Amino acid sequence: MERQMISAEELELVTGGSIIFNEDCSTCGRNCNNQYKVNNFNAILKYVKENRNKMPEKQMMTNMLALGYISNL
Repeated sequence: MERQMISAEELELVTGGSIIFNEDCSTCGRNCNNQYKVNNFNAILKYVKENRNKMPEKQMMTNMLALGYISNL
């Protein structure tokens, strides 16, 4: 993943984690393992933002798969 500078406004949005997207956000996975197709990027962002402090990322990925936000490749 290419490193890019971010603005001060964007800095507060950075939370870290192991859900990684490829460059065009068409696939994602945990720990740089691009194993899922992204079906609804905006829904994923909303879901992660709402649940990042409530459940582990592995559970979020499982739930997003069940919701259809992502699908197996």
